Amino acid sequence: MLRTALKPVWLATLVLALVAAAVFVALSKWQFESAETNAPPPRTQTENAVPFLEHVRPYEALLGSQADQVVTVEGEFVPGTDVLVGPRLLNGRDGYWTVTALRVAGAPDGEVVPVVRGWSADADVVDPAPTGQVTVTGRLLPPDGPLPREAAAEDTADRLLYRSLAPAQLVNVWDEPSYAAFVAAFEMVDAAGAETGAAGPGGLEPVWVAPQPEETQIIWLNVFYAVEWMLFAGFALFLWWRFVRDDHVRDELEAVPSDQSATLVPADPVYPVFMGGASAVKRDAAIALGGFDQSYVPGAEDNDFGLRVLAAGQILLRCADLTLAERRRATSGGALRRSFDGGRMHMRL
Repeated sequence: MLRTALKPVWLATLVLALVAAAVFVALSKWQFESAETNAPPPRTQTENAVPFLEHVRPYEALLGSQADQVVTVEGEFVPGTDVLVGPRLLNGRDGYWTVTALRVAGAPDGEVVPVVRGWSADADVVDPAPTGQVTVTGRLLPPDGPLPREAAAEDTADRLLYRSLAPAQLVNVWDEPSYAAFVAAFEMVDAAGAETGAAGPGGLEPVWVAPQPEETQIIWLNVFYAVEWMLFAGFALFLWWRFVRDDHVRDELEAVPSDQSATLVPADPVYPVFMGGASAVKRDAAIALGGFDQSYVPGAEDNDFGLRVLAAGQILLRCADLTLAERRRATSGGALRRSFDGGRMHMRL
């Protein structure tokens, strides 16, 4: 078979099969690498406050590597921009976030950023935003997906109630250009350094948003695709081997001489083997002897027939110099059907 595999056509086909297998392996590697989500930035990075303007830019989507970072942002709250977002949990209790637009000092076009100033259990709690220049320290978070606004079931003190915090939705109400993110405030101080944030009981309560878990997740769909590409790589090589094997079988059949002379000699009287697949029997004689007994294990019915030939006074002749080549079955199912006569297998003891 090695001689067949070294034919130029099969060597060229092998190169193509190897190239295809290499591509499939590369695709499998890519899927395996994509099967694990990227870990969020370490807490040693996210918990150290950085200037807001140095961390994000307006009109750009917030990247995963930028989200969850504690930032400090300076600016002034825009009057009349208070909205409610809820329901939101705080220590297991349902309530509402009060969100106000903060005009960022130093922003290129005076953009605003939504700031979660605090939480309240009731929608009618009003805690006015501080006036003048303030410095907000809080966690920068990605926006929610916009959700349809519903009518509030309770008094909201004439403020709009949203089910999600989506800056793309708020800019239509505020009529102000906004950053594509929001800040959950932990601390607010005025220009003199005095605390001006959520006051607690009776007003807004401070909101604390914990950092994301640092572990990664496995995407099993990508793992499945990776295994699938590996199977494709193996199939490319298997297909090449199958073509070479079939060509080798054809070469063996073509090498059998078609003009062989047969020398007939009596079969071994001690062990008169009769091979049904390599024998010739007169039809009338075979019918007279009852043919093959299918109740035997496939292969044993040949010997049984040979013994009945001898018992009937007939003789078995062996062609010692005759070569017979048998073509292999194309499929495993075909080989089983040939060996077990359609799945039947009987044992006669």
